[in-house]
Amino acid sequence: MKHNFTLLLSAVLISMVGKAQELPPNPTPGKCYVKCLTKDEYKTISETVEIAPSYKKLRVVPATYKTVEEQVLVKEASKRVSATAATFKTFTDKIIARDAYKKMSSSATTFKSVNEQYLAREAGKKLSVIPEVYKSDKENVVVKEASKRMTLIPATYKTADERVMTKEASKKIVSIPATYKTVEERIMVKEASRRNNYFPATYKTVEERILVKEAGKRITTIPAVYKTVDERVLVKEASKRMVLVPATFKTVSEKILVKEAASRFTTTPATFKTVTESYQARTVAGGLEVIPATFGTETVTYVSKQKSGRFEYKVLKDCPSANKEDCMTACYVETPEQTESYTVTKLLSGPTTRETATSNRNAANGAPLNATYKKVVTDSDAKANEVEIPAEYGMVKRQVVATPARFVEENIPAEYSIVKKQVLVSPAKSQETIVPAVYTTVKRQVVNTPARTEEIEIPAEYSVVKKVVVATPARSEEVEIPAEYAVIKKQVVNTPASVQVIDIPEETATINTQVLASAAKTEEISIPEEYASYKKLVVDSPAAINEVEVPAEYMDTKKLVVDSPASSNEIDVPAEYATIKKTVIDSPASTVEEVVPAVSKTITKTELVKKGGITVWEQIDCSLVGGSSNVLPILYESASARLTAGSVGVIDRNLLKLMNEKPNLRVEIMSHTDSKGNDDYNMSLSQQRAQSVVNYLVSKGISRDRLSAKGFGETRLKNKCENGVNCTDNQHQANRRTEFRVLE
Repeated sequence: MKHNFTLLLSAVLISMVGKAQELPPNPTPGKCYVKCLTKDEYKTISETVEIAPSYKKLRVVPATYKTVEEQVLVKEASKRVSATAATFKTFTDKIIARDAYKKMSSSATTFKSVNEQYLAREAGKKLSVIPEVYKSDKENVVVKEASKRMTLIPATYKTADERVMTKEASKKIVSIPATYKTVEERIMVKEASRRNNYFPATYKTVEERILVKEAGKRITTIPAVYKTVDERVLVKEASKRMVLVPATFKTVSEKILVKEAASRFTTTPATFKTVTESYQARTVAGGLEVIPATFGTETVTYVSKQKSGRFEYKVLKDCPSANKEDCMTACYVETPEQTESYTVTKLLSGPTTRETATSNRNAANGAPLNATYKKVVTDSDAKANEVEIPAEYGMVKRQVVATPARFVEENIPAEYSIVKKQVLVSPAKSQETIVPAVYTTVKRQVVNTPARTEEIEIPAEYSVVKKVVVATPARSEEVEIPAEYAVIKKQVVNTPASVQVIDIPEETATINTQVLASAAKTEEISIPEEYASYKKLVVDSPAAINEVEVPAEYMDTKKLVVDSPASSNEIDVPAEYATIKKTVIDSPASTVEEVVPAVSKTITKTELVKKGGITVWEQIDCSLVGGSSNVLPILYESASARLTAGSVGVIDRNLLKLMNEKPNLRVEIMSHTDSKGNDDYNMSLSQQRAQSVVNYLVSKGISRDRLSAKGFGETRLKNKCENGVNCTDNQHQANRRTEFRVLE
């Protein structure tokens, strides 16, 4: 029982806290507020989609024809041949009795003497030694190193007064006085100090090797070496000598033309034959067949309304609070998205055309497409047959060159002579010889042991004084007896003994030294080449051949030559023509494209603009809250749910304005009827009337989620006009009403 009471108390406290937290913020005194949950806000958009694509439709335009006249060849052109015989004339001709040839004479090679230099000795280099150069320099050498000398500064003393206690402070006992005794105490009259003993530096003489002349290099020259060699030189150039070989002749018999060859013509006339020639009397274009476009269908699904949700309120069972709203729970119920579909027609392939085969007869009138005519053609051409008349020859004797005159070249070798010349075996070079440095020995003093001081302890001096000390302390009453002091003189160190270090400078001496100013080096001196001259013979003009033309010798002969050759004359025989008629294509069959426009469809989508579910407080007229119903003075026609023009004005002024001003407000439309008629009919009629009000508000842009319709029929009468009770029309009119209630 106690546990249940605790639970009840907790629930009440939680309810009170919850209600305290659910009050509207910053309320205005005297105003009423309704707690509302904001709804999801949607907007309706229209979108145009293409359900059938635009495509092209082909239409065939047939070919057109026209009749034309055309000349055709009925007899081919040919040629007729006539022959003309050759004519001759006598001609005197010179023939060679002896061939022309060349007679040669030779001229010998001439030489001239020239002086020519040859290298008798190759160029070389001679090395000239430039010895090293020294310069005198003065150098300071340390003959005695720098050191330090110490002088002893003894400690100084001063006499100072020191207050010493001659009698210790004690306490005096009144009843038993203290007893004293004299004791000797050792006190310091002179402080301990230190005394420095000075030990001067000691020196020793050492020998030191110093450089008086730097090491250097001495260069000795090794002259170039030559040797004499034999060299073969040209003293006379090689040349050529021409040896004349004269021409030789021989007598030969030669066949000569005494009558030229000619030709004779015989003619063969042309032959003809008749042939049948076919031609196309009517040109028929290939037919065109249209293959229409093919289509396919596809179903497209789109979201017409996005996924949303709404709150459902439930009262918890066993609620301990008197106010049921304290135990109200809000559950968010998700509304799935709504989809719609439409069918889209897609173009699979566009329209095309293909050619259809044609027959040999006109498809329109059955006339043949081909016709024939007779034509004479050449079977064999007219021709002239040429008969060769051979040439006639006679025999003559004449001399011809058997071997032409020529020169044979004989080589004359060059002549050489041996001369002597010097060539370089090894070039001049220099050899460096190390010249050692020169040192000298000097004596100088160096510090053997540096000066130092040694501290000697001087002990402190003490003196013995007498003073009175307490032998036995006083007892009982203690009386302070001050200590007694005496002033004594003692010596104390004023400044301690110290050592002053005095620098002793080093001693130097000046000696003369030689330093290398410039090292020894070699200088190359070019030795020019030496040339010698000798005489040699060179070709001034080479051997040459002089050719002298010896003309040919001729003799006269008579021979017949063709004056005009035999010929054949071709005479053209013209072709013969006839005129025929035939039908040709004026314009070929073609296709015309017709564009079929695309088909579109408008679809409607509902998109979520703002998510709801947020608790807000709407300030409204206090007369509209508290669960009371508010009457809408709407008059309906008897047995009808249709809104009249006057009823629409009442809804606009009273309810539509409120719903627009308070966008989060939810209302319930309640409709009632009188008791006339059947109960079930009245219940249905009241529901239709309430729903007509809701439908009108929705048509004005109010969301259907903010509205609910409830018909009560004759269950909530305002008066006693029930079934079976006689009432006036005004009394029944009071029951025919529509109300609205603000929902929290």
